[in-house]
Amino acid sequence: MNRNYLFLFLFSVLMTFSGLASLPPVDRDESRFVQATKQMVETSDYVDIRFQDASRYKKPIGIYWLQSAAVALSGEGAAAPIWVYRLVSMLGIALAVVGIAWTGTKLFGANAGLAAGLMMAAIFATAFEGRDAKTDAMLLACCVAAQGALAQIYLAARRNEPVAAHLPWIFWAAQGLGILIKGPVAPLLSVLTVAALFAFERDWRWLLKLKLVRGAALVLLIVLPWV
Repeated sequence: MNRNYLFLFLFSVLMTFSGLASLPPVDRDESRFVQATKQMVETSDYVDIRFQDASRYKKPIGIYWLQSAAVALSGEGAAAPIWVYRLVSMLGIALAVVGIAWTGTKLFGANAGLAAGLMMAAIFATAFEGRDAKTDAMLLACCVAAQGALAQIYLAARRNEPVAAHLPWIFWAAQGLGILIKGPVAPLLSVLTVAALFAFERDWRWLLKLKLVRGAALVLLIVLPWV
């Protein structure tokens, strides 16, 4: 791993870790996410999302699966304290920080990537979301990965350079995971980006570099088993 990426990952964790355990539930949504995951762990039903006696399908299953995994890894079961559930958000922010640094490095050089990562890690809002056991931090990581890959594919195509083979797969995997986290937000962001580029340039040929058919199949493979 690039040393800058490792440094930024650890820096982000450090920025978020303070208050992770001592901060009380910040709003009712966090309490609902944690309670629904707690019930999932208690019942060992990892398909049906329940909040007390009611179904809770306002958000897809992804965040509950990730929080359940954190609880399982903690070894404390359903009695795990709230900070265990928040580890998923802390990880999401750290991945987003590394993702923005990766994109900045590829587009503008290592110094720009490092600066971008440091700025994102130091923003109050990202540090706050890293302490909040909801969807937004992990959704941010998915969006940053998808948009970063999309930017690199676009620029390589415009420069008539070969597109790295892993970039389309990162793009589509991030879309599928983003859908599992919070529905169509990540795909909508990319669709709007592509639409804006087309509106200005009237050129869609670079989209062929996205491997649309295989990419869509990957998204379906990620999303459909739960649906």
